Amino acid sequence: MSPYRHIALPRLLWLLSALPLAPTAMAQATPEAPALLESEKTAQPEEKAQLQETDMEKAARLLQEGRQMYAQDNMFEAMPLLQEAAELGLPEAQGFWGFVLQKGGTTDAALEMYRKGADGGDAFAKLQLAGFLLRGDFLPKDVEQGFAMVNECIAKEYAPAMVVLGNIQAEGQFGIAKDEVKALELLERAAELNDINALTRLHLIYRDGLLGQAADPVKAAAYAEKSSQLQAIKGNSP
Repeated sequence: MSPYRHIALPRLLWLLSALPLAPTAMAQATPEAPALLESEKTAQPEEKAQLQETDMEKAARLLQEGRQMYAQDNMFEAMPLLQEAAELGLPEAQGFWGFVLQKGGTTDAALEMYRKGADGGDAFAKLQLAGFLLRGDFLPKDVEQGFAMVNECIAKEYAPAMVVLGNIQAEGQFGIAKDEVKALELLERAAELNDINALTRLHLIYRDGLLGQAADPVKAAAYAEKSSQLQAIKGNSP
């Protein structure tokens, strides 16, 4: 069994995207295809693809393919795709590859990837670093900087950051005053963005009557159903 089969993000719920139209009778005349360049005539299929694809386009394609493999728990095929996408400089791929490295125990390399991804604007990578700073895992503890990074992610409408801060406020951790109202607002905001962890948490809140809410079986069931539907699509991908 793959060691990555049941991967979860760190505690505090850091657990932790057209068919071509058929030709019609009206499309009778087609423009003459331009003559091939000499380099294109002799290029192999892989080389022709490289002529048409920029590094970032290639990285995006590799990341998508790697995510699909990862979601299917096919780590051995996913890893080279994700690594190459990260090495091409795509921030989202760097964040994802950092996650894979972290789960494999390669912490220093994971931190390097997270830093590169965060510097490039990847919210997932930034949130991972924020969690390390808040908890003092792998990095010196810096609660102020950690919260600043979480709020930067929230400002970009990154739902997992809303879940993180919502859970912190629900418990009153890291020096933040307990505020169940704000916690619920953040979780519901994240649920509107289809965050699975937010939906799961809200299911429990309305099932058990938590955060000052009365138990509401109808709401609880609705959140549970939506969470299950999204989980079936997303698989074990973060």
